[in-house]
Amino acid sequence: MKSTLSATTLRLASGEVTSQELVKNALEVIDEHHAVEQRIEYARIEALEADSRRANGLQRSSIDGIPFGVKANIDIKGVVTTSGTRSNEVKASVDSWIVSRLRELGAIPTLTTTMAEGAVGAVTANAFTGLCSNPLDPRLNAGGSSGGSAAIVGSEVLPFSLGSDTMGSVRIPAAYCEIVGYKPSRGRISNQGLVRLAEEFDSVGFLTTSVSDLVAILSAAQNIAYSPIDPSTLRIVGSQLSRDADPLGQSAVHQILSKLASLEERTIEGFDAGAIRRAGLLICELEGSESLGLSGSTTQQGFSEEFLSIMNFVNTLPPRKIAETKAKIAEFQSQTRALFKTFDVMVLPTTAAGAPALSANPPNAADLAAWVNISGLSSLSIVEPTTRRSVQLVGESDENVLNLGLWLEREFNTTH
Repeated sequence: MKSTLSATTLRLASGEVTSQELVKNALEVIDEHHAVEQRIEYARIEALEADSRRANGLQRSSIDGIPFGVKANIDIKGVVTTSGTRSNEVKASVDSWIVSRLRELGAIPTLTTTMAEGAVGAVTANAFTGLCSNPLDPRLNAGGSSGGSAAIVGSEVLPFSLGSDTMGSVRIPAAYCEIVGYKPSRGRISNQGLVRLAEEFDSVGFLTTSVSDLVAILSAAQNIAYSPIDPSTLRIVGSQLSRDADPLGQSAVHQILSKLASLEERTIEGFDAGAIRRAGLLICELEGSESLGLSGSTTQQGFSEEFLSIMNFVNTLPPRKIAETKAKIAEFQSQTRALFKTFDVMVLPTTAAGAPALSANPPNAADLAAWVNISGLSSLSIVEPTTRRSVQLVGESDENVLNLGLWLEREFNTTH
């Protein structure tokens, strides 16, 4: 599997390339996938400083001098946080927590990436920035809502990018672009500086080309060591949700479970993936409307009419319906908390099918991902190499999920 960050780090260390060259190349890239929203010109200054630190043996971390992308709903000091709309013209006065932490380590925010408007959408079809195409095949969509981040990483313009994942918005585009997507468990990484869509479901996430690259970033940022874990020490199960995927997606899960020597399957009693995703979407409409300052009108400057139509649906519902939805979510959360006490990691497809056509928008694309956010669990989306389909590892423990991902990646690299 590709490890773009690892390769770039080696090139920097050997002197084959400088941070200034990496940043220049990213800033001047031809954006053929509609993945770039803003180019951060002051990144050139930070690259010069990183090269000076390296020359003087004063590197801050293993990712010092590495440029990265940031989804357009995450604050970067001096840059307008658009959230994929045109409603805000005020530059952020401070970095989000995650950008600040990466900057402390010497990494350089270089591009903001396109996204579904307001972070609502499993594809990146934005009225202002266009259709974000897939680097594997420009006739296909890159997915959403973090489509720009996935396309930037999938096309190797940048070694990694930040996204946000509220209903699957990191893992879905990662799956479609055949890269790695990570959604941490609730509260694992601070959401400070992320534009809220649904506070309880929101997570800052990462998109990389390999699990080893992902943990290199996380290890530096969190001061936590990750290493491959023997799967025989974990309780690993499949899921009845795999049946909602097409045959290739089911085959990908079978390949993973066979490698892990796990045949057990767990069921969430009475679970309807589509129904719980729709319940979560109502909360996104409710809270997202507030955080974006929507007036409830069918027309509002800075927003497309299609987006306003989606977000205003919640306003047509009686308070009783909202209360019932919140109760349904609370009951589901209680069920999944109890279920995930009985095993360590669940394996299931990330998406029900592969990347859709560029202009298509499958209605059920987030069904296999959204429930993970609603449950507050950790999820890692990785590519199964024989089918080229992505599989999620889901669990309460981020360490178990990431370390199992490392083990699988090592096995893939050994056998392919």
